[in-house]
Amino acid sequence: MLLTMPVAYNGTIPLFGAILSGVPGSVVWFVLAALLGYAAWSIYHLRVAGWWIVLGVLVVFTISNAITFSRVDLMDLYRRMGYPEDQLELLERMNIFTPTQIVAWSILWALPIIGYLLFIKKHFRRTIPTQPAAI
Repeated sequence: MLLTMPVAYNGTIPLFGAILSGVPGSVVWFVLAALLGYAAWSIYHLRVAGWWIVLGVLVVFTISNAITFSRVDLMDLYRRMGYPEDQLELLERMNIFTPTQIVAWSILWALPIIGYLLFIKKHFRRTIPTQPAAI
């Protein structure tokens, strides 16, 4: 899904108080997709590196969301994503989320996931087991 973001939303990504779009934003999406793809492979093989990557990405992007959505206008984000003006007007009239609500929901959604990650950590190997020598 992350690989579609550069095309679907003009590579727009909110990141630490700024909105990246175009080529810089697309690069971030591709790097994030590769990183999480590796994490998924590692987690499948019960390697602790994948666990740490997921935890790190979750914490970093939760902090990034808190910083970004407390500073950035949501309509500017939608505009950079390529939403047409008539949809922007409708979204602005609906005013579903305030910046405080977005920050709160980002944190509230991250907490149970972090709790789950901490719960399952005991199942991951620190080292890769070696194969016994053939006799």
